[in-house]
Amino acid sequence: WRERGWPADFDFLLAADVLYEARNVAPLAARIPELLAPGGTALITDPGRPYLPEFVQALEAMGLAVSQSSILFFYDGRARDVTLVTAVKAPAG
Repeated sequence: WRERGWPADFDFLLAADVLYEARNVAPLAARIPELLAPGGTALITDPGRPYLPEFVQALEAMGLAVSQSSILFFYDGRARDVTLVTAVKAPAG
């Protein structure tokens, strides 16, 4: 996702647990609207990394409509709670 030259205009992007370090917040938030087609949606899940609030603010600053919800799922015999961030790029026109 850091390299330029990827095709753009994706209708849908999916990423999970990508905020390991603070240095990933700004470049990832900037790259998502570059890759999304107008009207496209990105879904990003996060298990509770400390950089999530900063990331959400950065996505909003990029002009994306952002919402968050909580997802509870069971894995390896334990309940786990993750945050689902939905970021939508405005349609063209």
